[in-house]
Amino acid sequence: MGERARRRRRARLRRTGTVLGGILLVATLTVGWLALTLGPLNGVARAAAPLTPLPTASADAAPAAHVAAPDAAPTPEPTPLLPTPVFPEPPASPVPPPPPAPPPTAWVIGDSQAAADASWVGRAPAELGYGVTLSARGGIGFVAAPPGSDASPGHPSIRDALAAGLWQPPADPALIVVQSGGNDQTFPLDQVRAAAEDSLDHLRATFPEATLVVVGPLVQVEAWAPQRRDVSTTLAQVAAARGIAFVDTTGWVASSGLQPFLVDDRHFSPEGHDALTGIFVRALAGQGVSDPAATAPSAAS
Repeated sequence: MGERARRRRRARLRRTGTVLGGILLVATLTVGWLALTLGPLNGVARAAAPLTPLPTASADAAPAAHVAAPDAAPTPEPTPLLPTPVFPEPPASPVPPPPPAPPPTAWVIGDSQAAADASWVGRAPAELGYGVTLSARGGIGFVAAPPGSDASPGHPSIRDALAAGLWQPPADPALIVVQSGGNDQTFPLDQVRAAAEDSLDHLRATFPEATLVVVGPLVQVEAWAPQRRDVSTTLAQVAAARGIAFVDTTGWVASSGLQPFLVDDRHFSPEGHDALTGIFVRALAGQGVSDPAATAPSAAS
C-alpha cells in the first residue's frame, strides 16, 4: 500500500474517533443530567438536606407580644319552645240506652168472657201495661167442665186444669186474673167454694209474689140474678179469707146500660167489650192494680 493510501486511512480513523468521542461525550453529559434531575424517580438516592430544628422558647427568652384573641361570636338567644298543642279529647261515643225491659206479665184465666176476641178481661191488663198470657175456654168454671162433643173436645174445670198443669203460664207473672163463676151457677155453693179455695191456694203456692185478682160473674139476664149473686158472694168470701182482691161485676150490665150490646143472653158484641174494658180498667185501679208496679191489691170489696 502506498503512502497516500495510509494517510487517507489515518485521516478517516481520526475523523471516526472524533465523532465517536463526541457521541460518547454527549451520552455522558446526558446521563449525568438525567441523574441530577430525574434521579429520585429512577431510584437514584439524593442526599437529603439536614433538617433544621425549629427554635424553642427558653425560660430566658422574652415573652412574645400578646396577640389579642379574636372577639368570640355572640351566644345566640335560645329559640323559645312553642307550647305543646293541646287537642280536645274526642267526644266519647254515646252509650246506647239499654233495651227497654219487657213488660211484666199478666196471666188471665177465664171462661167465654175472656176467650172472646178482644175480650174485656184480657184487654184491661194490657191497657195497664202488662203483657198478657190468656188461658180461657168457654163453658168452664171453678167446678164446671164442658163435656166434649163433635164440635169441640171437652175441657176440665179451672181447679182440675191447674192441678194437671194443663195451661202454660208465664214464667213469673206479676198479675193473675181469674174470671169465672157464671158457669158455676147451677152447682151447689159448697162445691163452688171448695173448688175456688183449691184453685186460689194452688195459684198462691205456685206464684207467691204475684198479685191475684178474682173477677165474679156478670148478670146479663135478670132471671139469673139470684144464683149469680150467690156465686159472686161465695167467691168474694173465699178471696177475702186469703187477702186476694175481688171484683164484683154483678151490677155492671144494668148500671152501665150494656143490654143493647148483648148478642145473646151471655155474650157481648165488640162494642160491648169496649165498654166493659173501660169499666174493668177502673175496677182494677180501685183494687190497687193501676200499673205494673202496683203492690198487693186491697182486700175484698
